[in-house]
Amino acid sequence: MIPGVARGGITLLVVLAAGLGAWTSYTVPSDSVAVVQRFGAYLKEVPPGLHFKLPLGIDAATIVPVK
Repeated sequence: MIPGVARGGITLLVVLAAGLGAWTSYTVPSDSVAVVQRFGAYLKEVPPGLHFKLPLGIDAATIVPVK
């Protein structure tokens, strides 16, 4: 295999992984919690901070102010 092609493929995979991570992340403010639902059913509550969820409507995060 040509070394430049292998390096280009690895670069493409890294860029795609970073894009997927950015697309599926959400931030909960410090005065709130998020309620995560999977297929519409309650899954969990998450504290403030950066979190990730499954894409394409599998998980939905609703941010609820608590303070």
